[in-house]
Amino acid sequence: MRKVLIIEDDIDILNVMTTILKDSYHVLPISSPRQWKNDVEEFQPDIAIIDVHLGDEDGINICRELKSNSKTSHIKLVVTSALVIQPERLKEYCDAYLEKPFEIDNFTEIIEDVQLK
Repeated sequence: MRKVLIIEDDIDILNVMTTILKDSYHVLPISSPRQWKNDVEEFQPDIAIIDVHLGDEDGINICRELKSNSKTSHIKLVVTSALVIQPERLKEYCDAYLEKPFEIDNFTEIIEDVQLK
């Protein structure tokens, strides 16, 4: 079963994403972005879903760090945001972009597409 790490500081959104994915994936939800480094090494996800705005943390910086590390560069990254972001700006650091709020079908389709890349 593929592993999905979700880093999202909005508990409601985190719970929705986890509920949607838990039947098809092994999911590790993280609501505190400060703990992600240890969890990534331990969990070894195939896919990470990362919110851009995480309070004190910047989701884009997390993506940069994951892509620049040879131990984590293989992880497929999906970036989420409630703000409109130009997807071209994110191409270097992520494999897909999901604008919030999102439709469940769109969310699952993006996750399925990303794992095929």
